[in-house]
Amino acid sequence: MIFTGMTEERVLNWSFPDFMVVISDKAFGEIARETAPIVFKAYKVDREASMKQSTERLYALDEELRRVPTYYTQYREGLEKAGINLFTLGFLGLVFLAATGSIIYFKQLTEAHSDKERYVILRKIGVKKKEISLSIAKQTGFVFVLPLAIGLLHCGAILKAVTTLYGSVSEVNLTVPIVSAMLVYIVIYCGYYALTVHSYNQIVNR
Repeated sequence: MIFTGMTEERVLNWSFPDFMVVISDKAFGEIARETAPIVFKAYKVDREASMKQSTERLYALDEELRRVPTYYTQYREGLEKAGINLFTLGFLGLVFLAATGSIIYFKQLTEAHSDKERYVILRKIGVKKKEISLSIAKQTGFVFVLPLAIGLLHCGAILKAVTTLYGSVSEVNLTVPIVSAMLVYIVIYCGYYALTVHSYNQIVNR
């Protein structure tokens, strides 16, 4: 058989095998003599937005028809799975992000209490509070930059991998949601950074 091309859209919905080959009637007849064919019936609906009502009417005709997958049932199941995955992954991501930020925060506060006397000595020899605050900001910034950079590199690698994997088989653009997640990541980390610097100054500059 000679490959001549492929369809841009699926012939059947996603519950069926996604690898489909269109062959001639002659080739089909030869294959059918060796293997019993399985017949699938598919109906294309023009107004997909009204599929909910159409599906409910179809299922009302016969309970056996509930085993027939429709655009609406597949779409609803896809949304439910996507919602569960989004909640689970988003929740876990926020938990790990909060845990990392909290660990850095309390570690810096512990160091602030241990270094408090040193900053007292610095103030006694003439170092201004503004200079001390600037030094604290730089020191704390260095601690926060490394995990932030690693997280952003990880997101960038995921964006490239997902784009390469799904870009050729679908028109879904995941750049916006991933970049949005990166921005949220940066904002939360900046919040932890500002809180840490403020708390550090409250301890050593009182």
